[in-house]
Amino acid sequence: SGSAKAFAAVLADGRVATWGCPDSGGDCRAVQDELVSVSEIVASQYSFAALRRDGRVITWGAQEFGGDSTGVKSQLQGISHVVASSKSFAAIGSDGRLVTWGDPQSGGDSSAVQAHLSDIEELAACSSAFAALLGDGRIVGWGSPDCGGARLDPLDVAMS
Repeated sequence: SGSAKAFAAVLADGRVATWGCPDSGGDCRAVQDELVSVSEIVASQYSFAALRRDGRVITWGAQEFGGDSTGVKSQLQGISHVVASSKSFAAIGSDGRLVTWGDPQSGGDSSAVQAHLSDIEELAACSSAFAALLGDGRIVGWGSPDCGGARLDPLDVAMS
């Protein structure tokens, strides 16, 4: 996976190798001991999130781009999927719950739509917003209004 200035790779044994600009995620030494049994790495513009096989998420890189998940660390367990916008991350728990962190304007704060976010089946991101497809077929978006994140009310979408 690559950020704007660094790379991260999952090795065959589940450990992680990083290189590139240290401030953009090219240096993971601060969390290296936690980067074991990694199954997937997702990148924002200047940070990374690693999903471990046990459902924990580990982050590093530029704080303002989601590299600091301290505020939600206790919630980053039992995670099944992670996606990234340019400055934030969103993760779905195996129980359908959503956890977001990073730049609030780029989707790192989902509190305005949290009441609508249950039974999430799919999650997608663009540069500054996220969209969740719910089990009942509705779509909820948050993040930058210019990027489709202004969906404070669920959107009913006809499937064909």
